[in-house]
Amino acid sequence: ILLPNELKQQVGGSGAIIIFNRQKTNPFALMKKWTDFLLQGNCDKCAPCREGIFRLNEIIEKEKIYPVKSCKAGAKQFNRVNPVKYSLSEFNRVNKKTLEALFFVLEQTSFCALGKCAVVPFRSLIKKLK
Repeated sequence: ILLPNELKQQVGGSGAIIIFNRQKTNPFALMKKWTDFLLQGNCDKCAPCREGIFRLNEIIEKEKIYPVKSCKAGAKQFNRVNPVKYSLSEFNRVNKKTLEALFFVLEQTSFCALGKCAVVPFRSLIKKLK
């Protein structure tokens, strides 16, 4: 997650940048979409990746921290919420130590790049919301 002032400097490495409207994007709904994508995209060969992403999705679903109302646009469905300032106060019910332990295990023990890099957007978002 890069803020506008961070985009003015050179970013090393390779990757992709996706731009979201801060007033219209619910970060917690975004996290839910990421876990759904990662669940479908992992190969299920290594337990850390398979179980870690499953547990991350489970935490987000269990806490119901993604209030979403749907808005149809063509055949696609987007998540929209009223413009609100989001903070970690909405995320306080989740044990952050559990999340950090889960992130550490995914990074250190996954065999594939997907598992090792899966935590990057989550950790970045949590850091930016503090």
